[in-house]
Amino acid sequence: AGKATSDGSVPDSSVRLLTKTPRRGEDGAATMGARRLSIALALGLCLASADVRGQGDPGKLQAAAEEFDEGTKAFKRKDYEEAAAHFEAADRYAPSPASIANAIRARKAAKNAARATTLAALALARHPDDKALGDVAREVIRSNEKSLHRVEVSCRPACSLVLDGKVASGEVTTFVVYLDPGARTLVAGWSGDRSKTARVEATKGGSESLKLEAPPEAKPPPPPPPQPTVSAASSALPPTT
Repeated sequence: AGKATSDGSVPDSSVRLLTKTPRRGEDGAATMGARRLSIALALGLCLASADVRGQGDPGKLQAAAEEFDEGTKAFKRKDYEEAAAHFEAADRYAPSPASIANAIRARKAAKNAARATTLAALALARHPDDKALGDVAREVIRSNEKSLHRVEVSCRPACSLVLDGKVASGEVTTFVVYLDPGARTLVAGWSGDRSKTARVEATKGGSESLKLEAPPEAKPPPPPPPQPTVSAASSALPPTT
């Protein structure tokens, strides 16, 4: 990730951090494939210094590279919401400082302060030793925390979170989410179609903690009672009169 500017954003070079403009010509398709491969390799280098699930999975790295590439193109045409969605998808496939830094920048450019600040908190938790990313993330939090409501969620066991009908996180045990003021609905989900809903009345500068524990798993239905058996000998007897 690049260094932060005075307003806390990542300069344009960070959006192009892992990409190169393909050469035009007869080998355009091959060059585009090489471009995505270079992104995948670069994301792999990011992963080499981080303990993440899916590390080294070629399929996930390729998917991350494709999402990152689409995010870069969307950002350049100033479709910031789409760019953010692609960068966040890239980060889900293969978490990396570059992907989350660009997701923060795209959310900020789209004027989605709550999501940008949530991603900034995630970036600090996941990449505490990345100074450039940390500078960007801390500045975003400082700029927005007084106008947003901070919720620290703890799940037992790990849960996925949905905020107002939109995915907020993958499986997590702890997660910090920033909310715009107003009535908000946070749903934690677990395996077996289990969920728990929390209603939050978000206020400017407010904060709270939520501890969400999974409901017990439903017990399987009892097996059906055994059917009565009829022996071959008794079934051959004529009916009594």
